[in-house]
Amino acid sequence: MLYYKANSNRIKAFQTYVEILDDGRVCKGALNPEAIGHLENIYTNACFLAKLSDHFDLNYTFENHRVYCDKVKGTSLSEILVDYLKDHQYEKLESTIWEYLHSIDELLPAISYSHQDSLFGTIRKDPAKIYTNVANLDFNFDNIFVCENTFKVIDCEWCFDLIIPKEFIQYRSLLYFYSKYSFLFKEYKSYEEWMACFGIEDLDYYFSLEDTFQQYVYGANRQNNLVERFFENNRKKRNPKKQNKQLFSQLYMDEGNGISEENSIILNVEHQDCHLTFKIDRMICNLRFDPLNQEGIYEIKGLYLHTKEGKQNIPLSDLSSNGMNRDRLFAFLSRDPQINITNINQEVEALEVEFSLLANQNHPDFLSMADEIYRNKYHLLNDELIRTRQELNAQKARADYMADHPFKNMIKGGIK
Repeated sequence: MLYYKANSNRIKAFQTYVEILDDGRVCKGALNPEAIGHLENIYTNACFLAKLSDHFDLNYTFENHRVYCDKVKGTSLSEILVDYLKDHQYEKLESTIWEYLHSIDELLPAISYSHQDSLFGTIRKDPAKIYTNVANLDFNFDNIFVCENTFKVIDCEWCFDLIIPKEFIQYRSLLYFYSKYSFLFKEYKSYEEWMACFGIEDLDYYFSLEDTFQQYVYGANRQNNLVERFFENNRKKRNPKKQNKQLFSQLYMDEGNGISEENSIILNVEHQDCHLTFKIDRMICNLRFDPLNQEGIYEIKGLYLHTKEGKQNIPLSDLSSNGMNRDRLFAFLSRDPQINITNINQEVEALEVEFSLLANQNHPDFLSMADEIYRNKYHLLNDELIRTRQELNAQKARADYMADHPFKNMIKGGIK
């Protein structure tokens, strides 16, 4: 064995190890039985992506609940970019990154937006953005290896069959590189300048999507993650008023131009059982309700819009969030829990909310309660992913059969 790394700080369903064997192959295995399903998904992702492009094809196999693939010979894109940073070759740095961001864009199929609930909640529709249903989050520069006149992507662990803006995948690549080597950027660009250099401006939204993904993978251990530490520093810079100990609820109002701190209402809270009414009296497109300014297990007992037509109940099934939920219970491991109420598009007089904080991080059962909710959601998502993959494989098999048997295809369609 030439190398070994254990991902033991993730939730149990994702705890794996990776090792480079003496024969030159790379092996991924499970640290506990609960993670075997995740390894099966990795192999499924690998087979799917290899058909999509040779850039992903590393001769993956699945044997004895382990995933094997070839070790790539080459230099990681991160190493190349770091050398440019150290040598202050900023123009070369930017042009190289643009080249690979363009490659990411070409590799991932573009699709029209459609509403879908996923581990990210409901992805926001934006006519200016291009979407894909191959949400491969492993395009980090550490995972791109340059070899001869091509490149290989060496990981496919976090690939989902869900709708996501292509730009978010590019954002993650830039974010991970910046957070890992921020000490080299002091004489170059700030985080915001770095993102703007590549045309990425929707930072708060992408920030919240990545925050949700970190919760999904790491649960309560996310504070040990490199990007999470970067996030925490940025939270303090972005929302200094949210660092105080006073509990409060906050409602963000989107009138068509997105959300902002300026267009929000804050109500101080004295108890963990809350029945609040936010006075709005304006045309509303979307709302974002932040129950309290702390992580916890929340029970959402009721959400109601007050309009000229009266009091309207908002079904919990219509909500999306940056946590996980099971019926009325929502688990938020973020210090900035968020619940989204979208597609309102009417005059709203008020939002009435009734909820309770059942447990915060100091509660002895907090982690076990959160783990149960996350585990339930993970299995639901995993089952949906398997069904979708099976359906896609069946469709492809039918298409391949018809391509190989054109005469039967003609008979099926009718010959005139």
